[in-house]
Amino acid sequence: MKRIIAACDGAVKVCEVECPDAYKIGSYYMVDHSDYLIAVYDWEGGRRSSTGQTVNYAKKRGLGITFIHPDTAEITTE
Repeated sequence: MKRIIAACDGAVKVCEVECPDAYKIGSYYMVDHSDYLIAVYDWEGGRRSSTGQTVNYAKKRGLGITFIHPDTAEITTE
């Protein structure tokens, strides 16, 4: 983790303390500061997940999305 952070152009801390909504806050921040989303996601699984919440938020924000299926590597765009 330290090596990845050191290689980054920058890092953003979205929560000062650990909280239950930290992943959601981070995901929303990412979407709000992006022009496009690439998601490794099983869109057919019907499971509720943080990735699914991020995808739904990106759709609401009008971002273009490329999906990569985690099992088949099938690529689709929306």
